[in-house]
Amino acid sequence: MTRWCGRCSISVPSLPPRCTTWSIVWGSTFVETARLRAVKDQAWERVWLKDWKPMRFGRRLWVCPSVADAPADPDAVVVRLDPGLAFGTGSHPTTALCLQVLESLPLANQTVIDYGCGSGILGIARSNWVQRMCCIGY
Repeated sequence: MTRWCGRCSISVPSLPPRCTTWSIVWGSTFVETARLRAVKDQAWERVWLKDWKPMRFGRRLWVCPSVADAPADPDAVVVRLDPGLAFGTGSHPTTALCLQVLESLPLANQTVIDYGCGSGILGIARSNWVQRMCCIGY
């Protein structure tokens, strides 16, 4: 199997002891200690979902994969989605913090704008509680 490594094509698993491109980018210590192995090609944007579990943000907001059981909490607000190439999960620290803050704000009967919405997870999550939600990607 041939893989592309910046400037050189390498054969896995018979790698050269040092790759000059990797030395330049990551330093010689990395190249001397790194170990590479071939892995079977898969649909990586879907494979990680098998380990994704429901996540709670704040007191009531849950983001859950569609195949997961709903939380037992009767007051839970559940957002069901299956992320992939378009939708995020809320697991990024900044997004998680925004979800917690949005969950805590009294925004009923308000208009909320998510500017630079990326995947739209903030708008999707908050749309249950506001009168109007506008998400703008740029």
